[in-house]
Amino acid sequence: MNYNCIIVTPAGRKRYLKHLLNCLKKQTSSFDEWHIWNNTRYIHDYHFIYELEKQYDWIKVIDRFKPERVNMFVGEKYYGSLVAINQFYDYTIDKQTVYIRLDDDIVWIDDGFIDKMKRFRLDNPDYTLTVANIVNNNITAHLQQKNGKVLQKLPPIDYKCEGNYWKSPTMVYDLHDEFAKSRLNGRVSDWYIKDHVLSNYERISINAISWIGDDFDNLSDKFRGEEMYLTEDLPKKRQKPIKICGDAVCLHYAFTTQRFHENMKLDSKLYEYVGHFEDMTMLKLLF
Repeated sequence: MNYNCIIVTPAGRKRYLKHLLNCLKKQTSSFDEWHIWNNTRYIHDYHFIYELEKQYDWIKVIDRFKPERVNMFVGEKYYGSLVAINQFYDYTIDKQTVYIRLDDDIVWIDDGFIDKMKRFRLDNPDYTLTVANIVNNNITAHLQQKNGKVLQKLPPIDYKCEGNYWKSPTMVYDLHDEFAKSRLNGRVSDWYIKDHVLSNYERISINAISWIGDDFDNLSDKFRGEEMYLTEDLPKKRQKPIKICGDAVCLHYAFTTQRFHENMKLDSKLYEYVGHFEDMTMLKLLF
C-alpha cells in the first residue's frame, strides 16, 4: 500500500515556525503537505501562518476555533490553549496517511529526518505512536546521556516526562551549547540512541511523534489534554506501547519551565543556537 505523508503542527509562534519552515523546505520531496493547526494567541502569528499558506502550495492552515469553549484548566479562552489542540485530530484519521506531528518549536531536523520517521512508523505498526529522538525532552535526554557520548557534564537526568531536566531553566543552556557544537563538528550521530520501547506506558513529551491515520476515540471531546491521552490513556487501553526511533534526531527548543533564568530569556539565544547554523548553510550554498 502506498501511503501519503502529512506533517501537522499546532501553531503557533512565528519566531519558531520560521525555523521549522526552513527545515521542511529542504525535505519537501519526503512529504505531501504541511498542515498548520491554527491555535495562535496573537494576531501577528495568525497573519503569519495564513501568509505561509498563500506562499507555499504544500502548506494548508486548519482552523478549528470554537469561541464558545473555555479552557477549564487555566481559565483562558479555548482558542490558543493546550487543550484546544485536541480538536484538530479528527483531521488525522486517513488510514493511508502517515502523520508526523511536530511542535511549532521544533527548530531543527536532521537530514533525512522525515524519511526516517515515515519508514519507522510503517515498519512498526503495532505501536500506538512512534517518537523521534528529540533533543530537549526529559526521557530522550536520559537515554542520550545513558549512551555515554553526550550530556556527560550534566547531573543524572531522570527517566521521567516532567523530571529534573524538564524543570530546569539552567540545564537547557548546557544542552543547547553541546548540541550546537555537535552540529558544528558534524557529530550529530553522537546523540543517536538504540530504538527504545516505553514498555511501562510511561508518559513522554510529544514534541515529535507519528502515527498512521487512526481513530483517536473522539479525542476532540476530551479535556485531559492530548499528551496525557495519547501517551498514557490510549496505549494502556490498546495494550500497545510507544516506540522511539533512535536515529531520527530533531531539536525541540524549550519547555515553558525552561524559558526563564534570572533576567535572561532563552529566546535571546535563539539565533546563536539555530539561526547561526541556517546562515552558515546559506553561505555554503553561495560559495
